[in-house]
Amino acid sequence: MERDRLRMNAAEALARIGDSHGADALAAMASSENFYEVLEAGRRLVQLGDPRGFEAIHQQTRAGDDTPFAFLSRLYAAMELTRLGDPRGPDILARLLENGGALSGEDALVPEVVQVEAAELLARHGDARGADMLAAIAASEAAHRDSRIKAVDLLVRLEDPRGAGLRRKLRRPRGRRRRQD
Repeated sequence: MERDRLRMNAAEALARIGDSHGADALAAMASSENFYEVLEAGRRLVQLGDPRGFEAIHQQTRAGDDTPFAFLSRLYAAMELTRLGDPRGPDILARLLENGGALSGEDALVPEVVQVEAAELLARHGDARGADMLAAIAASEAAHRDSRIKAVDLLVRLEDPRGAGLRRKLRRPRGRRRRQD
């Protein structure tokens, strides 16, 4: 792990001084079998202005099998694409979140904490689907209370009008109904 980081640092330094061998070395690392190495090398390539970085990360959004780990890896790759400004990122991220199975519960393919993080990223990038997902998590009785509170807080910070109403609903003690005037 440390050796990989040092190799990446050296390759990036070479690329920054104009030696094409550095970017080529990063591109080779971006095609490795190690998911984290691919993401880090891809990120560095993008920061250097090399489009091979986006492509390497994009490949990871389609990689793997149907296991939960592979799915989460695809999701994190889509999140990274979105963070880096690749226009494909938000659509891939939203599709993966929608295909992630049940919104909550033990059988969910995507843990709620990751759903909230991904939905926040979408919303912060101006994609209304992110706020919609946050609102769905906040309103879900099946979702863990901590996830619901986090989703509501994010909606409020994002100045989404649904946030205030959902916050009031969450603050109300269970079993008590609102007073009818």
